[in-house]
Amino acid sequence: MAKDQPRKGGEYATKLTDELGSAIIASVTGGLFDQQNALRHGVDVTTIKSWIDRGLDEEAVEPYKGFAERYIKAA
Repeated sequence: MAKDQPRKGGEYATKLTDELGSAIIASVTGGLFDQQNALRHGVDVTTIKSWIDRGLDEEAVEPYKGFAERYIKAA
């Protein structure tokens, strides 16, 4: 399943692209539950939840912040 992978210097690359985020949001809007959404888009459900949690953090950065805001609005 999709996991963030470390880059040089300790930063992490993320599988959360604009395209994937938009596809997940569209599926939420269409009525899919988290587990169905994860299976459809090839990521683990815990990964989606982690992206949302990271986006809701006080010090959240993109792409997580925008994803979490859109996800919550769609749900």
